[in-house]
Amino acid sequence: FTKLLLDSKTPPKTTADVVDIFVARMFVVPPAPETRARLAKFLETELGTDDIAQAQSYMEESLRMLMHLILSLPEYQLG
Repeated sequence: FTKLLLDSKTPPKTTADVVDIFVARMFVVPPAPETRARLAKFLETELGTDDIAQAQSYMEESLRMLMHLILSLPEYQLG
């Protein structure tokens, strides 16, 4: 997942950017803003920072956990 993010047209700078990239790629019906904010906060807590550049070397496992949460959301199931 790290390579997917870093190879994006616009690489993410914050955890909210990461969530936005995954939501854009994975959802037909986007989750509510509150859900997106909770997902970004989860990733920030897991990484210990909101700065993606700082977390590049160790963020893969946290991204996998985030993706698991995303795939478990009811909005994803609607797609």
